[in-house]
Amino acid sequence: MNAVRQPAESNKWLGALRWVRPLAEDAEITADLCFCSATLHPLVTRIRMPQFFAGPENASAVKKMGCDAMREYFQLVEDRLADRPWWYGETWSAMDAYLYWVFWRVEGAEFPVNDYPRFRDHARRMEERPSVQRAMEREDRMTAQLEAEGLAFTPPSVST
Repeated sequence: MNAVRQPAESNKWLGALRWVRPLAEDAEITADLCFCSATLHPLVTRIRMPQFFAGPENASAVKKMGCDAMREYFQLVEDRLADRPWWYGETWSAMDAYLYWVFWRVEGAEFPVNDYPRFRDHARRMEERPSVQRAMEREDRMTAQLEAEGLAFTPPSVST
């Protein structure tokens, strides 16, 4: 399954082989990516930077609410990964990259990721991918540069 949205006309040919992706598959891919962007991503922000939503005095309550809401969705991902290494089965997709970003961001904010061993294993498989290793190395270099220039932003730690 190709999890990158493409115009219908570009789906008709892959090399010399005729290939038409069913519309239902397109809809599933779009819905899954929307789930990440409209559901998981906003919760990540509430967990990672809760002070931006209700001020520092209410940050702990916002983070707790974000964590409580995220648990349901982490369980959904956990269940989906019960019989497969990647979101769509044996094939890695952009959806796996987005899920990894979600995992990585909340892991750094002390969300209890170890309560979800399949999702944790998915994240570790992602970290074995050369492309992810290169991206993380680039992230480290850019972070070091921002720190050296006094421009790095680290959200304050907020307990729940």
